[in-house]
Amino acid sequence: MPIPFACPHCGKSMTVDDKFAGQTGPCAGCQQPITIPSSKGAPQAGASSGSGWGTVLGVGAACLLGCVLCGGVVAVLLIPLGFRGMASANAATNNNLKQVVLALHNYHDTWGTFPPAVVNDADGKPLYSWRVLVLPFMEQGPLYDRFDKTKAWDDPANLSVSNTMLDVFRSSLDRELSPSGTSYFVIVGTHTAFPPDRPSRIQEITDGLSNTIAVVELKGIAGSWAAPIDPKLETIAFSIGPSPGQLNPNRPGELNVALCDGSVRTLPASTPPQTLTLMFTRDDGVPVAMPQ
Repeated sequence: MPIPFACPHCGKSMTVDDKFAGQTGPCAGCQQPITIPSSKGAPQAGASSGSGWGTVLGVGAACLLGCVLCGGVVAVLLIPLGFRGMASANAATNNNLKQVVLALHNYHDTWGTFPPAVVNDADGKPLYSWRVLVLPFMEQGPLYDRFDKTKAWDDPANLSVSNTMLDVFRSSLDRELSPSGTSYFVIVGTHTAFPPDRPSRIQEITDGLSNTIAVVELKGIAGSWAAPIDPKLETIAFSIGPSPGQLNPNRPGELNVALCDGSVRTLPASTPPQTLTLMFTRDDGVPVAMPQ
């Protein structure tokens, strides 16, 4: 028997099967949590009531996938709560990507360039990664001040900082990541946004900020966020997948990237190698057909 009811928060009306009575989830209209009433005590949809009920998208251990109209009755289609958690984790990692790109732009506003991918000493020895340099632009100024910029990330003087866990550098989709690890990397290459021997400027990204990848989310690269462990262009296979050399995503079949304009995109595993090559290159002059 269908149960008609209305959301007590936004007033949106809907009818669901009575087998969902007593289960709780977010309203389709306003996302506020509501509970489906029993068929006996349910206020009619549209009726005036201080305790009316609303459209439910999630129920207890499940959440709504969609609603289908059939003969005037709304059928509720459900997916497991695990999918809802995955969507939340993906939103969190996308937010991290946006924070990282914003820090890169704030660094550029201050210094006139993006940070170098790697900071080297006078002899050319790699000391630490660009992630150290953007700390002040991510509300991590005290941590930056504690880091001895004249020494390597794994020098005893810097280990207490390098071993600090920073959530902004971690994808919640990667459960195998070490506490001090990072999920976010730049691709180092002569014609990427992060050349191997110098910092680059926005003006050098002549292919357009919305066509060029700045940061990519990867899985399975060991090391501290402070370490110079970003992949080099010549070492990657320009394909998405878990095999050695591929761009290994945290979600099978989908690679999260942040473009130089600050937007975040999810690239399908079917993205052609040529397209990936063009998206990592800042100045080839070839238009990019963005994957859908």
